[in-house]
Amino acid sequence: MKICLISPIILYSYQKEFLSILTDIAKKQGHQIFAFTCSVDNFVGENITKSDFSIYTLPNFSDYDGIIFFENVLYKGLNDFDIKKKIIDSGVPAICMDAVIPGMASVSIDNEKSIYDLVMHIQNEHGRKNINHITGRKDQSDSEARLDGYVKAIRDLGNEVDFDRIFIGDFTDTGGEKAIDHFVNSKKPFDAVVCANDYMAIGAIRRLKHYGIKVPEDVIVTGFDGSKEGLMYYPSITSVSWDSYFMAEKAFDYFKNFDKYGNNHLFTNNVKLLLSESCGCNKDTRFSEETIKVNTVDYVLKSFVYKYFDVSIMKNLLYAESIEDIKKAAEIILREVKMERLYICLDKKNSFEVLNAESVDPKSYHKKKVNKTLFSGEATMTLAFESGKFVQYADFKTSELLPAHCKEWLTSGTYLVLPIHDNMHVFGYAILSDERMLDRPDQVCRWLQSLGIALFNIQQINQLKAMNRYMENMWTLDTFTGLYNRAGFNRAVPEIVKKCKQTSKQLYVVFADVDGLKFVNDSYGHDEGDRYILGIADAIKKSCMDGQIVMRYGGDEFVIVGIAENEGEVVEFTETLYAYIDTTFPDKKKYRASASLGYTMAGADEDIQWDNLISQADFKMYLEKKKKKSVRK
Repeated sequence: MKICLISPIILYSYQKEFLSILTDIAKKQGHQIFAFTCSVDNFVGENITKSDFSIYTLPNFSDYDGIIFFENVLYKGLNDFDIKKKIIDSGVPAICMDAVIPGMASVSIDNEKSIYDLVMHIQNEHGRKNINHITGRKDQSDSEARLDGYVKAIRDLGNEVDFDRIFIGDFTDTGGEKAIDHFVNSKKPFDAVVCANDYMAIGAIRRLKHYGIKVPEDVIVTGFDGSKEGLMYYPSITSVSWDSYFMAEKAFDYFKNFDKYGNNHLFTNNVKLLLSESCGCNKDTRFSEETIKVNTVDYVLKSFVYKYFDVSIMKNLLYAESIEDIKKAAEIILREVKMERLYICLDKKNSFEVLNAESVDPKSYHKKKVNKTLFSGEATMTLAFESGKFVQYADFKTSELLPAHCKEWLTSGTYLVLPIHDNMHVFGYAILSDERMLDRPDQVCRWLQSLGIALFNIQQINQLKAMNRYMENMWTLDTFTGLYNRAGFNRAVPEIVKKCKQTSKQLYVVFADVDGLKFVNDSYGHDEGDRYILGIADAIKKSCMDGQIVMRYGGDEFVIVGIAENEGEVVEFTETLYAYIDTTFPDKKKYRASASLGYTMAGADEDIQWDNLISQADFKMYLEKKKKKSVRK
C-alpha cells in the first residue's frame, strides 16, 4: 500500500517514535509511507507557520491507499488550507490519530480521564491541594479535553475552579517557564502543577529551580505523552503514555479491512500513568542508568559530527550564488553521511527567479514581494541523489510529487516530505529516505532551513543582477528602439576593431536615414511616424548578423558597423537591408517604407576617427537621397 501521513512537527519525540514504528511495519509488509511534515511549530510567527505548513497542501490524496492524519496540525494558517475537508472529500480511507472527526476513523485516547486521574493521584496519594494547570493551545481538542479533566477533578474534590490557576501554554518548554513566572507573580500559593505535555513540564521544573523551589518536595510537576525526554529528565517526570504500536498497527489494519470498519470506526487506545520522581513516586525503570549514560554520550558524539557538517554546509550555502553552487554544497553532506535518497524539487513558478537568472524581470525588484505559500502546478528536479550518485529527471507535475520514472525505483519504507522556504515564500520541497534521519530530524530541518535561506539569497542576487542589466541597458541602449545609443556604441566598437585586426578584414560603416518621415508625420500623425521609425529599426535588426553593431544616431538616423573581406560584401549587405526595408508594413499602410543608405570603409590598422567615418557615410547617404529625389521629379 501507498500511505500518506499528515504529521505535525517531526521534532517531537512522540512523533519520531510513531513514525519509527510505522516504518518498521511498512518495511516488513512492503508498504510505502510518504510523511508530510515540517520543522516549525505553531508557537512561531504566523508568516513562517503558513509557509512551513504549505507542505500539507502538496499531496494529491486520491493517489494514496490510505491517509493517517493528526488533527493537531490544524492551527493558525493551516486551517485556511481546508486540509481536513480535502482528505474526507478524496474518498480514500482516512484515520485520525488524536481526535474524533466525522468522516474518518479515529484512534482515541481518553485525555480527560488521564488528567483527572493525575489530579486525583496528586491529591489522594501526596496530599497536595493547591493544584495549578498548564494547558495547551486554545481550540485544540486534546488541550480542551485535558483542561476538562483538570476542571472536573478540582470540582469532584469539592473545590471551586480558580481560573487564575490555569495558564494557557503552547506545548513548549519555554511555555512552561512562562507559566511558572505567572504562577509565582500571582502570589497564590501552589504545591502542584499539572502540565498538558512533558515539554511544558520540563520548562516548569527548570523555572521552579530558578526560584529555588524544589521538585517534588515543594511542588509536584506532572506531564503528558510519556516522552523519552521526560523520562530521562531529572527528576524524571510523572506522565501519561499510550501505545504507539497499537496506533500504527490499527492504522494498517483499518486500511486493509476498510469495508469491514467503515468511515467512522473508533479504536480506543489504552493509556496508563507513569508514576515517577517529579511527583515523589519511584523512578521509572524503563531507562537504566547505563542506558541514559550511553544514549547521552552517543548523542554528544553524533552532535560533534553533525555540527561539523552543519558548519561546512552553512559556509558553502552562505556564498552560493547559483543552483550549481547549491549542488556543490549538497555533495559535501550527501557523500559524507551516505544518504540513501534525497530529492530537491523546486516549484518552477515560485522559484522562477532562482532557476531563470537571465530571464528575471528587473522591474520585479521594485515590486512589492509576492508571498507564495501554495505550490503551483509544475516542478523541476533540481537535485536527485540515489545510492551514492547524482541522477537527472525531467520536469513533472507537483501533484505527482515525483517523476513517474523515479517512482519505479522507490522501495518500501518511509519517505519524509518537507518544505523548502524562506519566511512566506515556498521555493519547493525535499523528499528523503534514510532511517538514520528519523533519529536526527532536527539536523535535516536545519539543512533545509539553510537551503531555503540560500535560495532566498540567490533570488536577491539574481534580482540585483537583473537590475544592474537594466541600468546598464538604460545607459547603453536607446530606450525607444532597443538599439545602441552613442554611449553603448562607444563601448562596443573596440571589440569589433579587435576582431577586425585578428581577421585582417576591413571595417565598414553604413549610414541609414528614413525616407519621407515628415510626410508620414504630417499626413498620419506623430504616433504613426514613431511606428514608421520602429519598423525601419526592426528591418535593420533582422538584416544584421552577429557581430555587427547598430546605433540609433538621431531621430530617424541609424549607423551600422561591421567587418568585411571586400566592398562587394558591403554592397551585398546594403542590398539585403534594402530588401528588408522594402517589405516593412506590406499592404498595411498608405505609404511605402524606404530609407537611403551610404557607406564607407577603413582598415583596422588605420587611425580610426569614428566621427569622420560616420560623416563620410552620412554624406554618401545624402547623395543617395538626393539622387532619389531627382528621379522622382
